[in-house]
Amino acid sequence: YNEGVEADISAENYDGEIKEKLLKYAKERYEKSLAVVDTMVTKLPTVATPYSIQIGEIVGDLYLRLGQALNDESISQKGLDILESEIRRYAQYIRYFQSLKPWQYQSLQRTDRYIAGSYFMSLLQSYNNGGGETEELMTELENQGVNFGQFLQ
Repeated sequence: YNEGVEADISAENYDGEIKEKLLKYAKERYEKSLAVVDTMVTKLPTVATPYSIQIGEIVGDLYLRLGQALNDESISQKGLDILESEIRRYAQYIRYFQSLKPWQYQSLQRTDRYIAGSYFMSLLQSYNNGGGETEELMTELENQGVNFGQFLQ
């Protein structure tokens, strides 16, 4: 992916045949990156191996970036679907964490506090930046017991 981005940036400095070659190279890099991510998702589906913390956001974000780079909404939609799935998955943890007393919350592992402290909001931000229906999703999650006001304290 990064090679494609670098080629895209470099192409802005050229005209004609060189620009065309750089853009073609960038597109090939993006397509190869997409093939790698698709292979990973196919060989290690979340049903068999749920994403650990941050992996879901990274994979979803990669699909969003590749969809934008290749100008393909279906690829971007894969990214939004992954991010939404991760948000829904971690919402149950947020409800639990928010039900704890302060002393109970402080006894949680660092990873659990990371989920509640910043990861969940980072997922929502990525989903929003990718064009997801964030307000609708947040309303639904609030109706299920997630208190977004606690994130503002």
